[in-house]
Amino acid sequence: MSRKTTIPEEFGTILCKFCNANITNMIRIICGECENTTICTDCLKEGKEGSGHKSGHKYRIIRPTQTHIFSTEWTMDEEILLLEATEKYGICNWEDISIYVGKTTKQCEDHYTEVYLNSTAFPLPDFEQQKLDEIAKYKIPAKKKKRSKTSDIENEDMLIPDLYRSGPREGQRLTNFAIHTDFMPLRKEFEFEYDFDAEEIIAEMGLHDNKIPWSIKMGVLQVYMDRVYNRETRKNFVISRDFLEKKNNEERIPGGKFNWELKKNEPQIYTELRVFNRLFDSQEQYVEFFNSVIEEIRNKKKIQQYQEWRRNGITLESDGKFFETEHKKRDSRKKPERISRRNRKKKWPKESFSLRTDPDSPMDLSSVSVELLSKPEQEICSISRILPQQYFAVKNLLITEYLASPNLFSMDKAVSLIHGIKKPHAELLIGFFAQNNWVVIK
Repeated sequence: MSRKTTIPEEFGTILCKFCNANITNMIRIICGECENTTICTDCLKEGKEGSGHKSGHKYRIIRPTQTHIFSTEWTMDEEILLLEATEKYGICNWEDISIYVGKTTKQCEDHYTEVYLNSTAFPLPDFEQQKLDEIAKYKIPAKKKKRSKTSDIENEDMLIPDLYRSGPREGQRLTNFAIHTDFMPLRKEFEFEYDFDAEEIIAEMGLHDNKIPWSIKMGVLQVYMDRVYNRETRKNFVISRDFLEKKNNEERIPGGKFNWELKKNEPQIYTELRVFNRLFDSQEQYVEFFNSVIEEIRNKKKIQQYQEWRRNGITLESDGKFFETEHKKRDSRKKPERISRRNRKKKWPKESFSLRTDPDSPMDLSSVSVELLSKPEQEICSISRILPQQYFAVKNLLITEYLASPNLFSMDKAVSLIHGIKKPHAELLIGFFAQNNWVVIK
């Protein structure tokens, strides 16, 4: 936003020819073909014409003077800013004044005290005649010579600013990703900025309009400046954190390639953690935070690996590496079993047993660990179609129940204790136990 400054008449006031804006202390444009034609940058941008002036005329850019009045460290423009700030924020509010002027609080306080408060001509500053003569001698720099005979522009000061030149400058590169995001690297601006319509609140407001109280105008300007500050903060964040450069996640993270064990996870982790980037003052702090998170994840994974080794009885790292190698080889040899949807059937192995089947043929126990059973027990298991493990479970259950209450042990009670076996098979087992005097039926 352009700053409108009130300048005393004795110093002279420069107004724009078309909009009558006060541009005394602002960058202004002087037409090189029209006499006494000074316009502001906004009117130049809009291409306004009138009184013989055309938008295609050559022009020169005049910047605010850098003349020093009271001190070699303070220019005339900074002196005006200091007076504006003291009027706006108060003499003792040096912190806000320093932000407004662009110098430190000590510099503002010392300069104001020395030049204005301790002046021999108080309340006015001490204007020495020599300094006033230097100001009066200041002239606009003369035009430079022609650059070339074939040049369409005779004066180098009338060249179009670099912002409008095509092609990237040295040290700058324009990636396709930046083009797709409407970013203009020469201007360091986006075609569509954040809060794009922030200027609408001041577009129709005139500072010299007496119908609106000055306090309301200043309030509107403060709201506008806050919105512009948020816009610049977001833009600077995007540019400084390299979000406009479309890089791989591996290229964004200093320190080289990822650990091969976490290669599939780390890029995703980096993307998920980018939301915390705005909490850090610099990219280096965020990278340090990211590296600490990755280190924690890697350490947890390593601890889990060590715990798995210990459960398998491994105490040496060399044995653990051999274990992992063999484990991967075994997993690579496994092939998924493909079963046709049309002919999908469950094929049970010979040692499998279904308690709900009752075929006529005895069960083949040749492939089961039958060495734990005696010959009679093998025969009863084959007839009853139960596995040795099931047989031992039923035997242990009935003997335990009989020893707990021998006087109450009966055939019906024993049958009710055996679940999943049909009653004829259960009675056959109980009779076998009674025949061997392991239980007594009442």
